[in-house]
Amino acid sequence: MRGSLAVGRTWPSRPAQAQTKMDQYTIPTPAADYTAGAAGSSPRPSVPEPDLSAILKAIHDSREAVEHKVDELRIELSLIQQNLQGVTGRVIEAETLISTTEVELATLQKQILKLMSSVTALHERAEDAKNRARLNNLRLVGLPENLDDPDLAVTLKRWFHTWVTSEKLSPHSL
Repeated sequence: MRGSLAVGRTWPSRPAQAQTKMDQYTIPTPAADYTAGAAGSSPRPSVPEPDLSAILKAIHDSREAVEHKVDELRIELSLIQQNLQGVTGRVIEAETLISTTEVELATLQKQILKLMSSVTALHERAEDAKNRARLNNLRLVGLPENLDDPDLAVTLKRWFHTWVTSEKLSPHSL
């Protein structure tokens, strides 16, 4: 077994980089010689005492190493939590902006539809007004494009007088 202290056994070997301070300690095999005790007493084996102070120092060193690693992990965890809080804040801000933008987009799309219908209605009204304005126009056939007199009213009076009195006037021409 790996963790038991068996008499006369050493710890199983590990690769050199994975060995710990505890691997250097082994409990020696008890001596085969027995010291003779008093007459009639049973012989007792002579077992050297393990170096407990070395074992305690190794345990203490291992504990300090573990505590140091735990402290490092706590610091790293704290940094990760701070980063996570920052990212969470940015995500919440982005979600809020997206939500606001979606609401504004919907409002603007409604306004665009209203404006498009207004443009269509105004275009139809402009076409209607243009067509109605054409109904009030007079078409003058035979009026020269180049006028001799700069006064248009005088020229039109002469032209109408000539046209009305001429033979071209018939009931069908009106």
